[in-house]
Parts: sequence; C-alpha cells; structure tokens
Amino acid sequence: MALDAKGTVWSWGTNGFGQLGDGTTQPRALPAALETIDRVKFIETGYSHTLALREDGTVWSWGANGYGPLGRPATRSEPTPTQVPGLTGGVAVAAGGYHSLMLRGDGTVWSWGYNATGQLGRSTPTSFDATPTQVPGLTNVVALSAGSDNALALRADGTVWSWGNNGNGQLGRSTPTRFDPIPTQVPGLTGIMALSAGSGHALAVRRDGILWAWGTNSYRQLGFPEATSSNPTPRQVPALTDVVDAAAGSSLSLVRRADGSVWAWGLDPSVVVPWEGDATPRRLDGPKHVIALAAGGPALMLDKNGTLWGWGWNSSGALGTGTNIRSTPVRVKDLSGIVSLSASTYFSLALREDGTVWGWGDNRYYQLSPWQPELQATPTQVMGVPKAVAIATGAVHALAVAEDGSVWGWGDNSDGQFGPIIPTTSPVVQVEGLSGMVAVTAGFQFSLALREDGTVWGLGRNGSGQLGWPDDFDIHTTPRQVPDLTDVVTLSAGAVHALALREDGTVWAWGVNQQGQLGVDTSLASRHTPAPVPGLTDVVAISATQGSNLALRRDGTVWGWGDNSLGQLGDGTRISRHTPAPVAGLTNVVGLMSTFYGTSLVVRRDGTVWGFGHNDMGVLANTAQQFYTTPVRLPALARVKALSAGMGTGYALREDGTVRAWGSNAYDQIGDGVSSVHSTPVRVRLPCRFTAMTSRDHRAPEARHCPAMP
Repeated sequence: MALDAKGTVWSWGTNGFGQLGDGTTQPRALPAALETIDRVKFIETGYSHTLALREDGTVWSWGANGYGPLGRPATRSEPTPTQVPGLTGGVAVAAGGYHSLMLRGDGTVWSWGYNATGQLGRSTPTSFDATPTQVPGLTNVVALSAGSDNALALRADGTVWSWGNNGNGQLGRSTPTRFDPIPTQVPGLTGIMALSAGSGHALAVRRDGILWAWGTNSYRQLGFPEATSSNPTPRQVPALTDVVDAAAGSSLSLVRRADGSVWAWGLDPSVVVPWEGDATPRRLDGPKHVIALAAGGPALMLDKNGTLWGWGWNSSGALGTGTNIRSTPVRVKDLSGIVSLSASTYFSLALREDGTVWGWGDNRYYQLSPWQPELQATPTQVMGVPKAVAIATGAVHALAVAEDGSVWGWGDNSDGQFGPIIPTTSPVVQVEGLSGMVAVTAGFQFSLALREDGTVWGLGRNGSGQLGWPDDFDIHTTPRQVPDLTDVVTLSAGAVHALALREDGTVWAWGVNQQGQLGVDTSLASRHTPAPVPGLTDVVAISATQGSNLALRRDGTVWGWGDNSLGQLGDGTRISRHTPAPVAGLTNVVGLMSTFYGTSLVVRRDGTVWGFGHNDMGVLANTAQQFYTTPVRLPALARVKALSAGMGTGYALREDGTVRAWGSNAYDQIGDGVSSVHSTPVRVRLPCRFTAMTSRDHRAPEARHCPAMP
C-alpha cells in the first residue's frame, strides 16, 4: 500500500481477506486509489489486515479479523474500512501478524488482537482481545514497530522497549520463557532514532548512523556471517555507517544511508526456492536518492522524485508491476505447430507436430528440466523425451507417450508415480513395464496409462483406491492393470479419483467420493473398483478435477456432477450434487476442460470459448465478480480448437497451431517471456509521484502534495 499527500490510500496485491479495502476480495495487480476512505495520514499492513490513521486521530481497519486485529468482535474478514471504536488522538499505528498497535499523542500505546505470545503487552493472559486497551508502563513513546508476534517501542529518550515472542531473541534480551508480555527496556541500546521489527529479527538505527541488529539469523539477515540462529543481544552490523533508516522484513534487511543509497542483505526476495542468505550488505542498483523504505511484504523504496520501486517475486502482485497477471489473452512465445496442451497448477506442456515436448512455468520439482531455473517464462524443449504422441501433467510431475508406445516421466516422483522413488525428483526416465500405450493422464501423485487394447494401467499412490485396485492401498512403483475395465478410449484423472470413457459411451469412475464425483451419494466415501456413472450415455469426452467432473455428449451438450461450491457445474447454483445434469444453455460444444480450482472452460463448434465457475485471477472475466454460475463467453478468444487450464490460468490452442494464455502469471506460467520475478528493483506502476511517505516516528514532517504523473 501507499499513501499520497492528499491522504488517499493506494492498494494492490493479494486480497483474499479484503485487506485492500476496496469492498471486495478480488486481487489487484496494479495500484488503484481507494474510494472507501480518505484524509489518511498513516497506514500499516499486517499479514492480512490493514490499519489507517486519519487526520482527525481516529483509527480505521479492514481485512482479516479472525483474532480481532480490526478492533471489533472476531469475524473472518471485513473488506471495507470501518472505524475502530474507542480510539482517538492517534499519531501512529503499527500492524503485526495478527495484532495491532496505536500510539497516542500523549505518548501512550494501545493494543488489540492476537495475544498468544504476549504481543499485546498485557500481564493478564488471554489468547486474543478485540478491545483496544492501553499497554501499561509505557510512556513518552515516539515510534512503534510491530513484528509478526512481538512489538518494539522507541521512547523520547532514545531507549527501545520490547515485548511479545522471544523464540528467536527478537526482544533483544534474555527472558526466562519464550515470550514476555511485559514491556521491558532492551539493554545496551541508547540514542536510537529509528527501529524496525521483522518476522523474527529487529533493526535499530543510532543517532550516530550505526545500525544494530538482533534476533534470528537463519538467512543471515542480521549481517553477522558467523552468528547462530538465535541472537538475543543487539550487535553492531559491520561495515555500515551513515545509516538513517532501516526496514526488517521476513528474512531480509534494508537500510537507507545518508547519501540516499539502499543496502540489502539476508534472503534475496526474488529467490523462488530459498537456500541461504548473504550476510554482506550490498548496494541496490536502480533507485537513487531514496527517502523511505519498506520490507514487511515486498521490498519497496521511494525516491525523492516520487517514484516507488519494488524488488522481489511478484507472485501475489504485491509489487504493483502487473507482471503477475494477464487480463487479456497473449501469445505464448515461440510456440507454433502445436497439436495438444496439458496444464498443471503452475506449469504447462505443449506437444508439437514434430513430436517434441515444450514446457514453461514452475520448475521447482524439475517438471521442465533439472537444468533450467526454478521459473521459466519462455517455453523450452523438454530434453530426453523421445518423439511423443501424447502428454499429461500431474500436480508436479509430467508424462509422455512415445510413438513406440513407451511411457516417460519426469518431475516429482515422491510416490512412485512414474517408477522407483530414487531420486524423488527426476529428469526424464522411461516408466518400466509399460508398452503399447496410446494415452496417459496424471492425478495428484498417481498416473494412469491407456493401452491400445483398451486396458488401463496405473502406478503411484493408491490411498483412496484411485488406481482401481481393491484392498491394496500402498504406494506402487510398478505399473499394474486396473481390473475389470476394458474397451476404454479416454482417461481423465482428478486429484484422487479417475474417470474412464468406454467405447459404448459410458463413463466409469473410481477413487474418492467426498463430493459425489463418482456419481453416487457421498455416503460412499470412496470406491476402489471402477463402476459406471449412472445416467450418462453417449459421451465423447470427459474431464475430471479436484472434486467434480464434466462430460461432453455426442449431441454437443455438457453434463456436470460433484463439487459445485464455486459454480463449476454451471447450473446457476453453487449446490453440489452427485447426479449428472446438463449445463444450461450450452450446445454445439466440441471440447471441454475443468480445473482443480473450480474453473470450467468449453470450446464450441464455432471456435468460441465459454466458461463458468471460479473467476480466479480474472480467468473468466476481467471483473470483481468471484463466481459465474452460468456460462459466459470469453470475447477475446476465437478460432480455438482445444483448451487447457491451471490455477487461475487459461490456455487456448488455436486452429493455426499457436497458443494463447491469460490469467495468473505468478509462476511465469503465461509463457510470454515476461517474468513475475524482479531480480533488481523496478518501478511500481503508480499513476502518481509520491513526494513523501508516512514515518514510524510521529514527529516526522508532514507529506507534501502529490502531483499527477505526466
């Protein structure tokens, strides 16, 4: 969030609890001004709640309220700013993980919210308290900072006081237990002018420009290469002088020096898979003459020209650069001659007409290659796969059928979903014991293959009977035939259930049945052998997902059953059912795709695409509406012949062999070459230049006017 000098709040990023304050729970990739509150002079964000101090000294709050951090009786969330009752005369606020603090003009501190580790500063034990109450024993306070579950206060005499969780020494002092609810002075710290509490560590700037640090050092965020994980005694950070401000994040430390330069150490926020941090402060390229810092979520820096800069992984849109989403379909880069697609949660595969397999997106489990980076924004060929005729993606593993009928697998193999479990992640290997195969499908930690003789074979996890083997619920690294199932022409695997389409047009199902996805009442928790889905005949295509299914009949109608909590059955309701029923108003359908996350897509004979269910990341429509319980057309797509979809991301294979993608790009799964990872600071796309930011110290000068950008 950002606050301009007019008192307008600008918000962007994730919004599952309404923490953006716009009255919705829809995420926003680009900053937008809030119309729900004005005349704000100070703003702070916690894990998923927000506090705002208005010019009249009142405090307003919105977002998650499970433990009362909004200052009102506990509720799940409140997406619209509302005044915190009983608080006046405020000059600053601080938001912790699930607790909140206010500093009054008389130097007293008030607290409310979660209190499991004493972060409210009260001697009376209580798990949480939604009523703001004065923290006893604290006076003459001029600045506050709230960590995840602790707090720091700076007094006018330059001393620092701490309370709350001390599991990592983040209170800066030794305590007899892992937490201390009584505010107590941090020994050895005097002359302090600025402070910042992170998730498990803290920073303090002395008036002589020396920086002090304490707490956890798991990612070297204290700047001490030799220090242990817990450091309760503040120490001077070496090789840093002329420091004027500091920001402690989750595992990152930032400081601003007198010359306006920014220095960072700890865990690089652009690293997707964290390993270890760097204890040596390094100067950041990009922003110059910085006047303010923030590191609570993303790393943000404001320069004197009023430009806001962000640095890190923009998976949730918290950097405000727009790289985490595509609101309209874009072409997947360098892909042509594609004949089929398969999308998983965060990665995708494409099969070209020459038999090569190409992949992009998430690669943390080697779903693309052991030799590629963790995220791949541009399609690259999956090496080691023989000339392929079919592909499939599971949650984090992939399969391909070669033209000789052999099956090959790669990615996560922790449950033996493509063979022996050594190693648990693997480059491309052949699945032993499978031959004469023509198709594959992959569920969550299990795999199925269709043989040319119409039999089905499986391996991997069988905890709910998803491999179709009764009375045998172990992990199987060797393929076995699914008994009593023949004449199969198509397979589709859900999370822990499976569907098979037989030559006679009937659909058979097995595995878990918690949402009625087997077509029978949920009183049957699971079924370990295939059986027909009642009421379905003349089916030509199937799609299984987390807890629901779609089937395409020969007459071009679509039928759905199972979980409907997100409207994914398209019947105008969000009521789940185990009996297949048609999707109203859909005719002339030639292809369909249902996703694990409640979004359903279909392509009609005229090449248009229609969707219903969860509008995650705007995958159905660029609106704030979360659910579409009846089909809506996706107008930007035409001449489409096949579909696939991941979590909040849609893919369309066009008649010309090119691929279009839209929706979430959190893991670079759009494939247009634009990454959501910013390894160096980039400009936040704010339509306004900010000339100041609110300070943690209420004695800081007022902000100046924020003119419109040219």
